Amino acid sequence: MGGLAGYAPAPNHSPCGRPARGVGANTSRLVGVVSRSTPALARLRWRIQRHHAVRELEVPIHGVAVPYRVLAPADPDAVLDQTARAYARRETAQEGKPPPSGSPPSGGWHMPYWATPWASGLAVSEAVVAEPGRVAGARVIELGCGLGITAMALVRAGARLTVVDCWGETLAFCRYNVLRAGTQNPPHVADAHAGGLATPTPSPHDLHALRLAHPAPPGSQTHRVPDASPYPAGTIRTRLADWRTDAGRDALTAGGPYDLVVAADVLYEPEDIPVLFALLPRLVVPGGTVWLAEPGRTTSRKFVHETDDAGWVRSTSTVTRDPWPADAGRATVRLHRYSAIGASVT
Repeated sequence: MGGLAGYAPAPNHSPCGRPARGVGANTSRLVGVVSRSTPALARLRWRIQRHHAVRELEVPIHGVAVPYRVLAPADPDAVLDQTARAYARRETAQEGKPPPSGSPPSGGWHMPYWATPWASGLAVSEAVVAEPGRVAGARVIELGCGLGITAMALVRAGARLTVVDCWGETLAFCRYNVLRAGTQNPPHVADAHAGGLATPTPSPHDLHALRLAHPAPPGSQTHRVPDASPYPAGTIRTRLADWRTDAGRDALTAGGPYDLVVAADVLYEPEDIPVLFALLPRLVVPGGTVWLAEPGRTTSRKFVHETDDAGWVRSTSTVTRDPWPADAGRATVRLHRYSAIGASVT
């Protein structure tokens, strides 16, 4: 997600800056809940559809016999338009006023590009399906979860997954898609010893994904990741936080470290480079890995050059689809697997 400088979220805003209740929230009645959904899934879908008209996508993943079923906003452009209008109103209201206390120097507002599948996330999903043993049982954190396609692959492969995003709506769609997949699909496993997929259910720690109307303000208690405790393989936790902010980074590192950090197409602005460079060593265990997928953006290429100059150890694979499924377009995605990372840039 890109950043628009000079805006700090107000207390009733999500960490990305959008008003808590959204603009023009969809209030149509609940329709089309799958008959085998648990009551928790039905409630979550009802909360989603209070704010968004929705559509069902079928997303083929290479190596998976049955396409992933993905719930998504019916009109991704409308999500962008709503946020742009909210930003314009906020800027008008703030004209002539000093920045709110605690404003980040830049990147305080991020556009919601989560509402459609992206090639980088699909590429990571393919990599997980191809080698599920790499993530089975591992503590994994994903920075920016989108609609949850990558998370679906990780959880079905047996990861103990924490997904992070600064949009409450994103976490809700992600959690719904992952939980529904867990009730209807077998796990991705390398062999009989790779572990199974538990059918996860919401817990009190996952309310960020359920409370679309009331995402917590940055720095509040609910942004703090609890002390790490064992939780079963094949489960998902959601965390509402922005890794570009001090409060968000502190919250995420408090819940770490992790065996694997996944980031698919997260670098848009130049100021994100030193922030992510400094954060990754704080999140991963010694000897852990980082998977960074990127479609060749200038900012991403510069980040990779910085890591090379710093001596980070990586291997890189590329995959091209023309087009990628689910209208994700044509792209060559580079998946960088870092096996040794160093200290932050000075």
